[in-house]
Order: sequence, then structure tokens, then C-alpha cells
Amino acid sequence: MIHFIQLVKSKGFAQFRSTVCATGGGAIKYATEMERELSMQLLKADELESLITGIELITSNFPEECYYYDSPLDSEKCRKVIWRWSSARCSTTDSQYPNENQAESELQYPYVVCNIGSGVSVLVVHGHKNFVRATGSSIGGGFFQALCSLVCKSKSFEESIELAAKGDNRNVDKLVGDIYGTGYENIGLSADTVAASLGKISKPSDREKIRPEDLARSFLVTVANNIGSIAFNVAKQHQIDRIAFVGNFLRVNPVAARHLAHAMDFWSKGTKKALFL
Repeated sequence: MIHFIQLVKSKGFAQFRSTVCATGGGAIKYATEMERELSMQLLKADELESLITGIELITSNFPEECYYYDSPLDSEKCRKVIWRWSSARCSTTDSQYPNENQAESELQYPYVVCNIGSGVSVLVVHGHKNFVRATGSSIGGGFFQALCSLVCKSKSFEESIELAAKGDNRNVDKLVGDIYGTGYENIGLSADTVAASLGKISKPSDREKIRPEDLARSFLVTVANNIGSIAFNVAKQHQIDRIAFVGNFLRVNPVAARHLAHAMDFWSKGTKKALFL
């Protein structure tokens, strides 16, 4: 925000506008400074209410902008599948139309929104402007970027994502197959399920050939699995099928989106899909 204020001042933008619409923490934190430095006032809008309004604007007017991933971790089979929010009964019946006379712009409630930024907020939306924050987590994009910066020496979020895209978490994470030699089928765990994040490098002797790319991928997988679990449990508690993932963490970050999709498949045993916009 400081850089924005400096840019506005240097370009003389304040001469053309006296009010700027803003949302988020910065709209409150920097309101006084904006008025003092630029003689501009911030027209504040609630962050989460703005988020829900934006989601409903897109899903009502641009139904093909919503999608989920099919076979998210299979590089050859992975594909985006358009999911028409207004037509499908739930996130696993995208081709079914329970009411053919239903207006295309009519939204269906309730649904869950998982907003991933520096932290995580999970919202339950019951109707237009009727939502509650059910829970959240401090383990989000800020946690991922801090780990990559400290351990992998990445200088930006974009660089961290590039590292993760090139890595393989299986080189550092201990999988169920590493423990049992196969899957633990009695409780539904496949051999490639992560049993312990960074579990293969707990000893100093295990760290000689560690690649930053593999560490970054492990950090991302850990965050995605945790968020997927939280979002699924909120949906399960409230008996909701539609679960949408949004937020700045998913910007230029298809790797995280695919791992979230996989996490939702895992936690729901294939009964729910992670939806994206």
C-alpha cells in the first residue's frame, strides 16, 4: 500500500479522483495515511462480503468460469471440467439438471467458500448476503511463502511456485508405501498417501541430496492437504456439497489448485470436488 500511495502521488492521480473504493485490512490500516498524503478518502467495503458478491456475480453471469479438475495429479489425464453452478445439484453431478425450468442465473444455496490468502477463512454461505465464517487456519499462503523464503531462499511468491512446480514431494515426504511397502487398504490409504511431511529427511544423513524444489513442493502439498481437510470437514458438518476455493494463494498457482483438488478427492473419498473460479 505504501508503494501505491507513492505511485498515486508521483503520477498526480489524486487530482482526478477524491474517493477510492477499497477492501481488506489495508483499507482500514492505511485510511488515515491516504487522506493525509493524498487528500483521498477510502470508500471501504467489507472484505468477505465483497468476496461473496464477486463469486455470485461470476457464477450468475459467467457460468462457464467455474470448473474442477479431473485426475488432478495425473500429468497426462488432468483436465479442467466446466461446472455450471446454476444447473448442477452438487459438485459431483455436473451433468445432472434437477430442475430444467430453473433460471440459469439462479444460484443454489448453501455453499462453502475457502478463501486462501496469507491465512485461510472458510465461509458457509446460506443465501444472498447471508454467510458466516465457520473456521479458518493460519497455515496458508503466508506460511508457504515464509518457509520457501527461509529454507529455499526464494525471493518472491512467484519464484516459490516455480520451485514447487519443478519439485517432487515424494523425495522428502514419507508415504504410506514407504512404511508398509504397499497401501494400507484396510483403512483406505493408498501407497502414495503422505504419512509424514518431510518424514524422509528427519536425520542429518538424509539431507545430503535435498533439492529446494522438492522442499517447496512438500511445503505446498502440506498446506493444500491441511486446507482441504478443514474445508471438507466444514462441508461435512453443514451437509453441503458445493465447495469453492478462491484467494490470492491460487493466483498463477495451478499446482496448488490441483493438490487442493486431490486433497478434496481424498478426504471426501471421491464424493465432492474442489471448485475453482
